[in-house]
Amino acid sequence: MVGKGVHASREVAMAAVEQSVYALRYAPREILEDRAVALSAVARSAAALKYLDKRFYADAEVMLCAAAQDYTHLRSAAPALCADRDFMLKVVETRGEALQFAEASMRDDRDLVLVAVAQYGHALEHASPRLQDDRGVVLAALRQNCRALRFAGEGLLRDRRFALTAVRYDWRALGSLDEEL
Repeated sequence: MVGKGVHASREVAMAAVEQSVYALRYAPREILEDRAVALSAVARSAAALKYLDKRFYADAEVMLCAAAQDYTHLRSAAPALCADRDFMLKVVETRGEALQFAEASMRDDRDLVLVAVAQYGHALEHASPRLQDDRGVVLAALRQNCRALRFAGEGLLRDRRFALTAVRYDWRALGSLDEEL
């Protein structure tokens, strides 16, 4: 029989996490509250988040590590993180689709949205209506994926000059443009 103190050892917990993050199910609270353990576990698998202390949902480094593996974990992130421009910029640099979890004002931040759509064109879907009508933002999304054009603002899709530019980037843009053009 293993003594209770063995489970509380950070060294033992880290060794167990190297085998499987599911070992955290058996870890005592002090291990689940240990930031070093949290970072190590989340680096191995973002699934470790569900076992760790909930305060790590507000820890930028832990959540960045989790989002790099699976951006959908941002659904559980502290609202303050999703409203933090620097945090969201780091996330969308590698996972543009994470823009959907950004606080509304972040989705109207042109520079942040440009980074997101350059990485993942369909992130345009989650941009503010103002930026869905922004020629530069939409063209950046189009360069990444021509199908992102379906998320462009109606006014832009009816603009003849924009249509010509879009088709020059990718002929498949024709499928999203106003038929009257």
